[in-house]
Amino acid sequence: MGYQEVQSVPEADRLERALGAFLRQQLSAPVVTMRGFLDIILEDTRRERMRDACTDLAALVGGVIDQPDAIRKPEESFETFQSRLRHDLRTPLNAIKGYCEMLIEDMRDAGQTQLLPDLDKVREAADQLLLQIDAMVEPSPRSDEQEKPVEIVAGLLRAIAPVDVRQHEHGRELTSRILVVDDIAANRDLLDRRLTREGHQVVAVDNGVGALDLLLVENFDLILLDLMMPGMSGFKVLYRLKSSSRTRHIPVIMISALDELDTAVRCIEAGAEDYLPKPFNPILLRAKINASLEKKWLRDREQKHFEELRTEKLRSESLLLNILPQNIVARMRAGEAVIADRFDHATILFSDLVGFTVLASSFAPDRILELLSSVFESFDRAVQEQGLEKIKTIGDAYM
Repeated sequence: MGYQEVQSVPEADRLERALGAFLRQQLSAPVVTMRGFLDIILEDTRRERMRDACTDLAALVGGVIDQPDAIRKPEESFETFQSRLRHDLRTPLNAIKGYCEMLIEDMRDAGQTQLLPDLDKVREAADQLLLQIDAMVEPSPRSDEQEKPVEIVAGLLRAIAPVDVRQHEHGRELTSRILVVDDIAANRDLLDRRLTREGHQVVAVDNGVGALDLLLVENFDLILLDLMMPGMSGFKVLYRLKSSSRTRHIPVIMISALDELDTAVRCIEAGAEDYLPKPFNPILLRAKINASLEKKWLRDREQKHFEELRTEKLRSESLLLNILPQNIVARMRAGEAVIADRFDHATILFSDLVGFTVLASSFAPDRILELLSSVFESFDRAVQEQGLEKIKTIGDAYM
């Protein structure tokens, strides 16, 4: 496992990168919208052509942002290049709009209205992209109230200051017990050294079975789990962790050399807190660890609060049942405000301890409570066995 060296980026380069990302976002968002809604709509020949045109459009938009020099031909003047670029961008877009209009008309004629809102979204995104293409190729004068892309991006970069490597290297707020699972010794040693310096307690194992055995006897706040290991893979370990009531609450960050979207998605779906491809930036790893620990401690605090509430509820219920019959308590909880029943025939037993006043004066309070508890528990068992109903206790009396 290797770490990427963190280097400071010149402000001009940082602005240029951010501006490129902003333009890519502005041009790609309508394309993504069109592709997403087209995926929802059932397939036929025209819809497949719309999807293909959308794919071509996405590739062309990416090329305009990432490699503009490669798109422009050497013999072209700038004006010719602008004209051709506009034509190339509008061609697949007009195809999408044309097919969209035909589909809307066909569906309305057939009374199939359930997909019309999705097609309207595709058409709206196409119109939005047409306006953006015109503005990019032939920019119109902007009013003072409208922010230019460079102003938007520059404002964002001012708000998000560059990461101070030295501050992140020494600043620790959250410490915990972390289990590192990786079959490569160098990876384990490096993570152990780095995390220990940051104040964590680290335990490292070299295989999935050993990690599961260790988790049966020890508690951890976080698990860093390698995906590709011999024997039991990290994915199988993750599945076992999330299938057990003892370990499913422990956050797991998957670390793998597989930088694939499908792999990351499957791990997240299986219960992983996060996914980090190798080689990773140590500052990014630290941020992910802190975020995972923060969420875990919030969940632990919530669970502790819930248990305290449950204990108090059981305690109050026990006290209430010592005062009122169980069926009366149930009716009160159901919402009855006034409870008055009539019984034509009833027998009521009042039982009292003889000489309790003298006895209480010669015994310690805890001994008296122990004695009353023992006597009343015997009464409770007898009442339950005979199918009777306890009304309440009054000092040393049982009703």
